[in-house]
Order: sequence, then structure tokens, then C-alpha cells
Amino acid sequence: MNYLIYFLYLIKHKWFVFIECWKLGIPWLGVVHDWSKFRPSEMIPHVRWYLAGQNGYESFIIAQIIHSNRNKHHPTYWTMGHIVAEMPIKYRKEMLADWIGAARAKDNNLSEWWKQSQGKITLGTETRKWMEDKIGHFHKG
Repeated sequence: MNYLIYFLYLIKHKWFVFIECWKLGIPWLGVVHDWSKFRPSEMIPHVRWYLAGQNGYESFIIAQIIHSNRNKHHPTYWTMGHIVAEMPIKYRKEMLADWIGAARAKDNNLSEWWKQSQGKITLGTETRKWMEDKIGHFHKG
């Protein structure tokens, strides 16, 4: 049952991300967004730890690292130690769509989440400026 719940959440999240990617002019990235989450190497640890409440936090973290390394819309894809590369605009857009989609799927407020999370997310200077501008416009509009 937990796998079905997770699957349905992923479909809902992907739908919202697709809508935002379409608005941002990157519909294909919306189609392929987070496909890797359906792989057993990501889905099983996520469901076991996050939904089922079973032991396996380390497996969950490894699955998150694998996911970030497979998907260029994650900030950690662009970091290596203290070196931070700027994200190309199409992946910035996908990241924004991801954050909006996650907020919508979980009924959260993106601006509030950003206020709480921005200090924990490593972004290049230009990427951060771009995201702050877009989130500010999202909040106003």
C-alpha cells in the first residue's frame, strides 16, 4: 500500500512540475522530470524510510544522493566540495518548477519554505539571485 501512496504522490508532483515547466518553456523537462524516482534504487529506500517508518535512514540518504546525481535540476549536482558551478538556465527553470510542484503537491507555501531553507541550499551566486527573483515574483503573482 505504501508503494501505491508514493506512486500516486509522484504522479501528482510530476503533474504540477509539468504544468510549471510548460509555463517556463521547457515542457520536455517536465515530462522526464524525476523519472529516476521510479527506479527501485530510489523508490524502495524512500518508501521504507519515509512512508513506512522502517529503519533505513542511511539507505534513504544514499538514494537521495543517487537521485541528485542523476538529475541536473538539483543544486547538489552542481557542487563538488567547495566548488559551486552555476546552473544552466533550463535546469534553474526545472528546479523552480520542481519547488513549485512540490509546494503544490504538499499544500505548502513556497515563499515560506524558501525563507526557511535558503541558507541550507548551496547555489552559485547567479543561480541564487535568479531563484530569489523568480520566487519573489511567484509570491507576488
